[in-house]
Amino acid sequence: EADAAPAMGTRSWREAHEAAKAYEVRLQEVRTNASAFARQLDALFVKNASVPDKPIPMDLEEVLDLQEVERAAWRQNASDAELLFGRGFFELEKIDPYFSEELDSKPPVLAGEFCNGKPILGMFSARPVMALPRRQFVVEFQAGAGNDPLASDEENALWREALTLKLEGLDTIYLQTEDAVDFVMAAEERADMRRGPAVDDFRERVITQMDYASDKIHLFEELDEWLSVLQTDPKLLKWLNLLERSALKAEALQAEMGLRVEEADDYKGRAKERAAESYDKAFQRTRGLDTRMRACIDTAREAADNAKEGDDGGFNPFKMFR
Repeated sequence: EADAAPAMGTRSWREAHEAAKAYEVRLQEVRTNASAFARQLDALFVKNASVPDKPIPMDLEEVLDLQEVERAAWRQNASDAELLFGRGFFELEKIDPYFSEELDSKPPVLAGEFCNGKPILGMFSARPVMALPRRQFVVEFQAGAGNDPLASDEENALWREALTLKLEGLDTIYLQTEDAVDFVMAAEERADMRRGPAVDDFRERVITQMDYASDKIHLFEELDEWLSVLQTDPKLLKWLNLLERSALKAEALQAEMGLRVEEADDYKGRAKERAAESYDKAFQRTRGLDTRMRACIDTAREAADNAKEGDDGGFNPFKMFR
């Protein structure tokens, strides 16, 4: 008969079928991984895509007007004794708590391992689990296949038919898997575009404030590493949040101080004194923010050192700010 199977081949129909099935399973694994990675990538930088702009400082007149409004509001509610002795006589300076419900309710902009400046392109698509197997065609699985001399004619016929059915859609599955891998690469590009220069720029702004707060005693590479620790350790997200908020406030105060210096020659007499007072007040506030940012840096540095030493993060009574 023209279509009769060879009596015996280099491998049986069953072995050829198992090889085709293993090839199909590998393709399905790649497709499953590609689908999961694409969903993960498409979720990146969606909720935290809004990055704060650099601050625009108020001129002195706006600052003084705002201070006057605050003083008027205080006088309206102050007691006779407070009015007599002054605002600061009966109350200590109000200091915001390190952590608050407001801080916890707003996730940090830089949260997540992909906000730490590392490249996204290739982060998923280049992983071994995404490697496509060599494309194999139908004739490769059929070549050399034949009857198993230890099996019955009926068993050989069933395995031959099973191989034929298995091979029918195999090439289509390969093309679909190839498209899935390409889709992951496209998802990486979309995520990188969403992250874009805005997030990267904001991260550099935070590192700059860390540098100022620590009086420039640390290398940029060290600050970059410690910021990455805060970004990627879920237990330290509240410290990342505190660092971001403190950096933004410090940035705004520095902009205000810079403008006061530029305005110095434009004011005379009492106006010049008030400009100097405004500068000094802003400077003192930056000192408090520097203390907070140094606490964040110390926390990140300690966590990085513990990770290198294999510390399990157990209780240490000598640890500060924990």
